Amino acid sequence: MKFGLKNYSLFLSFLILQAVLIFLNDDGFLFWDTSQFGGKHALHYYQNGLTNGIFVPDWMDSGNPSFFGYYISIVWKLFGLSLPVAHWALFPFLVALWYNVFVISETLCSKRSFIIPSLLLVCPFFIGHSVLVSPDLILLSGFSMCIYASLKSNHWVFVLGSVLMCLMSLRGIALLVPLFLYEIRTDSNFSFRGIFKIAFHQIGKFLPAIILALSYLGFHWFAKGWISGHADSPWAPSFALVSGLAILKNIFSFGHKILDFGMLAVFLILCFNVRFAALLKGRLAWLYIFIGITLAILIIPRVGLLNHRYFLPLHFIGILISGQLLAAINNRWLTTLVLLFVVSGNFWFYPQNISQGWDSTLAHYGVYKQEKNLRSFILDENIASNRIATVFPFKNSYQYLHLTNLPANDFVNYYEDPYDYIFYSNIMNDWKDSELSKLNEMEVIYERHHLGIVFKLYRK
Repeated sequence: MKFGLKNYSLFLSFLILQAVLIFLNDDGFLFWDTSQFGGKHALHYYQNGLTNGIFVPDWMDSGNPSFFGYYISIVWKLFGLSLPVAHWALFPFLVALWYNVFVISETLCSKRSFIIPSLLLVCPFFIGHSVLVSPDLILLSGFSMCIYASLKSNHWVFVLGSVLMCLMSLRGIALLVPLFLYEIRTDSNFSFRGIFKIAFHQIGKFLPAIILALSYLGFHWFAKGWISGHADSPWAPSFALVSGLAILKNIFSFGHKILDFGMLAVFLILCFNVRFAALLKGRLAWLYIFIGITLAILIIPRVGLLNHRYFLPLHFIGILISGQLLAAINNRWLTTLVLLFVVSGNFWFYPQNISQGWDSTLAHYGVYKQEKNLRSFILDENIASNRIATVFPFKNSYQYLHLTNLPANDFVNYYEDPYDYIFYSNIMNDWKDSELSKLNEMEVIYERHHLGIVFKLYRK
C-alpha cells in the first residue's frame, strides 16, 4: 500500500525520531534482560558459531529459541563486535514495524490516522523498549505483520510474521493461540455450528509457524530432556506455581501492568467505549480479549512471570483499538489529554520498596551515565570491583553488559560472595525491604542522582 504524501512524510518523521532515540543510546550497555539474549546468547554464537549445535549451554538456556542471539552474532561478524552495532541491528525491524503501523492505521482510521502512530510513539512499554537490544522488538514486528496481513488478507505476510514470532521466544509461540482464535472469530462466515470448518480453513497460514515451533520444541526436548526449564535452571523459581493468597497478589499485579506507566488512559478509553469496539474495523476487541486471557492463564499462576514486556502485544492491540475510538470521537482535547497522560508514564518513579519495570519505560535512560560515573569513581578510589556486591542486573559479568571481557570489572553476587562494599540503585528490584533497611544504616561513600536514577555505594 502506498502512503499519501502527508502520511509518507509523517512516516519518515517517525523513523527519524526512532533513529535519534537509538543514536542517543547506541553505546548504552545491555540493560536488564537484554544482557541474556543480546549478550550471553549472541556472544556464545559469535565465539563458537554452530560448532556446539543450535542450542546455547544449559546455564544460559531459558528454553526460548535462540535465533535472536544468532542473528546478532552474524551482524557482529559483518560489522564488528560493538554495542552500537547490536543496537542498530534492530533498526530494520523497527522500520518494518512502523511501516505496518502506518498501513494498519490508514486501514482502521481513514481520517486522523496519525493518532495510532502517535499513541505508539509515546507508549512507555514500546518506546522504552525500542532503544534496547531486545528480541521483543522483532516479536512485535512479526506480530504487527500478522495484524497487517489479517486486515489486508495477505496470506504470505501472515506466514512471515508468525514465523518471526516463533523464532523469538516461547511467548511468540504462545501468541499463535489468540491469533488463531481471532482469525476464527472474525471470519466472515463465522458461526458456532461451522466453527471446525472455519478452523480448518484458517489453519493453513499458521502451519509453517506451528511446524517450526513444534520442531524446535521437540528437538530441544530430545537433545536436552526438557523444554522450558530444568531443576537447576536459574529461572526455575519463576516457573513455580503460586500457592494460597499469592494468587490474589498476582491477579492484582496483572491488572496493575495493564494500567501502568500511563496506559490507564488507553484502558479507560477501551472501557468507556467497549460497546462500540466490536463494530470498529478489524474487530480487534476480540484479539485484545484473547491475548488477555492467554496471558492470564500462562503467567498469573506462576511465581515470577509478571514482566512488563510480556504485555507489549496486548498494549499494541489496545493502542490500535483506542486509536480508532479516539478518531471516531474526534475530540482534539481528549486526544491531546490521552497522549499527554500516556507519555507521562515515561516519568513515573515508584518508591524505593516497590518494583518497577525499568525496561518498559524511557525512565531507564539515566542509568547509562550513572554507570559510567560510578565506574570512574571506583577506579579513582582504587576499589577492586570484586569487593563490591550487588544484585541483578549488575551482578552479570561486565562482558555480558559491555561486550568487553574485563573480569576485573565484575561485581560479585550479594547473596553468594564475600564483599566489603554494596552497590545499590533504585533500578534493582531484587532488594528485600529488610535489606533496604540494613543498607540505610550503612556508610554511604558515593551517591549520585540523575534523571530519577539513584546510584549509591555503601561501605560494609
